[in-house]
Amino acid sequence: RLNEWMSRKRTVTVSSSKSADKVHGPCEVLVVGFGPAGRGAARELLSLGHRLLVIDLSPAGVSDAEAMGFDSVIGDASNAEVLEHLHLNHCKVVVITLPARQDTLVILHNIRRIAPHATLIVRSRYEMHMQEFRDTGADIVIGDEAEVSHSLGRMTRRTFEERRSKQDHP
Repeated sequence: RLNEWMSRKRTVTVSSSKSADKVHGPCEVLVVGFGPAGRGAARELLSLGHRLLVIDLSPAGVSDAEAMGFDSVIGDASNAEVLEHLHLNHCKVVVITLPARQDTLVILHNIRRIAPHATLIVRSRYEMHMQEFRDTGADIVIGDEAEVSHSLGRMTRRTFEERRSKQDHP
């Protein structure tokens, strides 16, 4: 069963049943994963008009990306053959939004080989993995823990400021 699942996981399909290179022209930005982090990253780029392509294992993620107006493919970005079919040689930026460390490392290695000049921006769930991602080829690493700590600090400060303001002006 495991081998059957793994062989399914490593395949690529495209939502329109054509090959990725026939459906989409070369992209400038590749977003790997279209969960909350991928959606947020892609949304920031929407108004800039870049040719953006989303790759996600989930048909629901691909459907969400298409509903937002992005080209997208269903596929496993940790599979080098899948990435090669996306023709990333002109890609300027790759954003890897996956929370899984091992998948991210494999994708980083493959992208660095396929698109050596692309800037690689990577999400790191844990601070302890950030340097490993840099060592593997990430240009920019954004840590979930650091972002959460900043948000918690801002919200705590705002809460105290609001409470103080209410006390000063009853």
